[in-house]
Amino acid sequence: QGDAMLLEQALGHLFDNALDFAPREAELKLTLTQQPELIVLQLTNQGPHIPDYALERLTERFYSLPRPGKQQKSTGLGLNFVAEVSKLHQAEFQIINTELAEKSAVQATLIFHS
Repeated sequence: QGDAMLLEQALGHLFDNALDFAPREAELKLTLTQQPELIVLQLTNQGPHIPDYALERLTERFYSLPRPGKQQKSTGLGLNFVAEVSKLHQAEFQIINTELAEKSAVQATLIFHS
């Protein structure tokens, strides 16, 4: 349960961000797991790892990294919006560096407690 419009916008920002940072031929993987008291949504995109110095700042308002190959930045509001919507829904939001199909990847996870 939650605000459908805000959740839809937050997911849109997650997808936009994943697509911006994934190379053209990269794989994106979306999983949704429902457990008795949890719903876990994970979006993983193949692409370069996020630098360690930036990982903890990604949800700061106006913080943005250059897009690969373009060197242009976004407004820095998308992941901040996701984090704020998560808080409003008592959800956890995490971003980590990982692997997908034996290639570097970044995984965004939303954990909703029911």
